[in-house]
Amino acid sequence: MNGAYNENASMTAFDTKELFQILFGDFSHFNGTYVKDTVAFDNVSISDFEFGLAQNAENVSRGVDTASIMGLGIGNTILVELQKHGHIKTQAFSLYLNYHVLFIRLGTESSQYQDARNGTLLFGGVDKSKYHGPLVATPLAPYPSQQEVSAYIIECTSLVASSSSGEISLMPPNMTRAVTALIDSGTQQMLLPDHIYQNLVSYLSPKVDLTHLGNLSTSNISFVFDFGGPKIRVPVTDFITPPTADPDIETEVSVSEIGFGRTGDDTMLLGDSFLRNAYAVFDADSRAIALAQSNRVASGPSDIVEIEAGAFAKAGVVELDS
Repeated sequence: MNGAYNENASMTAFDTKELFQILFGDFSHFNGTYVKDTVAFDNVSISDFEFGLAQNAENVSRGVDTASIMGLGIGNTILVELQKHGHIKTQAFSLYLNYHVLFIRLGTESSQYQDARNGTLLFGGVDKSKYHGPLVATPLAPYPSQQEVSAYIIECTSLVASSSSGEISLMPPNMTRAVTALIDSGTQQMLLPDHIYQNLVSYLSPKVDLTHLGNLSTSNISFVFDFGGPKIRVPVTDFITPPTADPDIETEVSVSEIGFGRTGDDTMLLGDSFLRNAYAVFDADSRAIALAQSNRVASGPSDIVEIEAGAFAKAGVVELDS
């Protein structure tokens, strides 16, 4: 979705005057008030839907579009309303980023999105044409300091750097437990715990000149994330965020501009650079995420299957009948 919400242009907006604030995993911070209004898309209309109207923003990453953010986390989101009104069978959605333009779909209802450069957000359904290999479910985990599941967090058991010369683990050999990973489509970068971040930089430095995009863009290096079942391969080129749109201009950049950063704790945050390579199903009801390797620049007809309640409740490969 593009554009921004303007309460002054709405005839049905109601400002509750209740204060709103949120801190995202990339440390960006927004605050304002909660409003109620009618939300409509894909021939579906929900009245008196409450959402936060951000009026101030802090620590927003360079190049990030903050025009509108549809919160789909665990809690009282639009998924609850869609399920309540019978539009979807379970509070689940699937995300296929591909590039940066996104169309919304609802269930198996028809809508145009034939351009392979566009991504899709599909409420209550899975498009089997957008991925290859097994779709593997894994249970959500709480933050290390919490007992209850409150976000789309899963455990990453292995992170391997792969190239034509072989593979090497980026996790310290003395690690005795998995790393909690927040899967966040609202973040562009990949943020890592300090010890993994240092291993990544040490691995890349002898192989590519990190000060020049041209050297990195021709690299065959990729990272393989293992979540105790689903494995996703991400080429290092997907972490490049060049400040110029001209691919022929070799621009000096820092490691952070390539798209790596530190979380400052023992968790990792996987944003759009990761999700462009993963077809992801987020199931709030089953407290699970299912991942498969995405089909980059997918073409051909869609193969959409409606998500039944409890389809992702059990860890492992999920078989979906067309």
